Amino acid sequence: MMILIHICLSSVGSNTISQDKESQNKSQIICANLRNLRISHLRSSALICGLIVSLSLSAATNPLDVFLEGLETFSADFEQQLIDSSGEVLETSTGSVLLRRPGMFSWSYREPYTQEIISDGKSLWVYEEDLEQVTISDASEAVEDTPALIFSGRYSIDEHYVVHELEDEAGLAWLELTPRNIEAQYRALRLAFAGAELSGMILFDSLGQTLLISFENTRRNPDLKRELFRFTPAGNIDVIDARQAANPLSRDL
Repeated sequence: MMILIHICLSSVGSNTISQDKESQNKSQIICANLRNLRISHLRSSALICGLIVSLSLSAATNPLDVFLEGLETFSADFEQQLIDSSGEVLETSTGSVLLRRPGMFSWSYREPYTQEIISDGKSLWVYEEDLEQVTISDASEAVEDTPALIFSGRYSIDEHYVVHELEDEAGLAWLELTPRNIEAQYRALRLAFAGAELSGMILFDSLGQTLLISFENTRRNPDLKRELFRFTPAGNIDVIDARQAANPLSRDL
């Protein structure tokens, strides 16, 4: 059963805009900016959720520890909303996610577009169906500027983030992580748990935008083969391999 994350959205007024050439140009710019925002936020959310399973545990002391204890794989369907600083919903998307420890994930969007973000723990594939294009990068480098860094298992969470257990709300246990670095990409990350299960995430970025993700049909430790965490492009897909700039020998798709 999906547990929805509710927030109050302020009313947004709308003005009638004449369909002249200037307004069309503005619409094109807005669409381009929205696309860039989507790519940035979707990549970050996939990395964060995917690399959560890379954490090593000492003892279960908070909801995140409880969720990770004994976790090897995870699957779920999700609904995601991107909200601007005025409370307007810019985009709603749906899809599914597969996770496998350590650091493997497949984050697939079905509506309103098709996109896949996949990692085998070493390489990261971002496939955009409408562009017929896949971009490949080094997974470790891709997380350096995102909150996913805290889930990589290579750094202490307490060293880089202030961790707070928030009051329970609507039957959910909440954990908030605030970066100590004032120049971090995100102001805060909140994780919602229903018992031992991850129910949702809220990301607050430095521009005042919010990304809400809720999960349903969650499965703990399903049988997920390694082959699910690699992307093999079809012959008509353009491949942009960013790994080759840093390592010319890295050519294995």
